[in-house]
Amino acid sequence: MEITTDQTSGYFNTIGSVLRDRFLELGFFIRPLGNTLYLMPPYCITDSELESIYQVIRKVLDSL
Repeated sequence: MEITTDQTSGYFNTIGSVLRDRFLELGFFIRPLGNTLYLMPPYCITDSELESIYQVIRKVLDSL
């Protein structure tokens, strides 16, 4: 998903470092590429693990 900011979209958008830090504070290592947030969970992920990732993403995005 692409996070809309007042900066130019792309790899050098600074929201990526903000997102990375907030996810790490919540115990998740999600590495955005600039303003693009992507997930590549393993095939063996459980439904509850995936749901917890979605909840953290929502919490971080709501805090922006």
